[in-house]
Amino acid sequence: MMKGRAILSMAAPVFRIVPGAVLAVSGYLKAVRPAAEFAATLDSYWVFPSFLVFPIAKIVPWVELLVGLSLVVGFMTRASALVAACLYAAFVAILAQGIFRKLPMTDCGCFGQVGPHLQPIQALGLDAVLLVICLLVLLDTERKFAADQWIEQP
Repeated sequence: MMKGRAILSMAAPVFRIVPGAVLAVSGYLKAVRPAAEFAATLDSYWVFPSFLVFPIAKIVPWVELLVGLSLVVGFMTRASALVAACLYAAFVAILAQGIFRKLPMTDCGCFGQVGPHLQPIQALGLDAVLLVICLLVLLDTERKFAADQWIEQP
């Protein structure tokens, strides 16, 4: 088990930065655009009641950006990884139900209208991998190259 912990400790900074960067970029690209664009994407998944679509479209990009940046720099790493894992789990569930129900989706909307355009099945795979990576970050106790490491020093 000790060897596994050592490997995780060495890989953790990359494991932290990759899903964090994806969230930060995704959140930023949606936050700087009109919320109506992301709201239309959310509405196309047929999951949320119509009165919640616009508030979710206004809030989620900023949560993604904040959590993503926190992971990238390693600030409140465990909490950030947990929130990121919850976000990715929600994305997986929403994408999976859309694919399962054969909704007419050609773009996941993950990065808004100006970012990379992924097919829903591609986004599902990416989000599933990033979810697992976030869960691994939760297991890391050393937090190498993280702001937490320097903040917590006496």
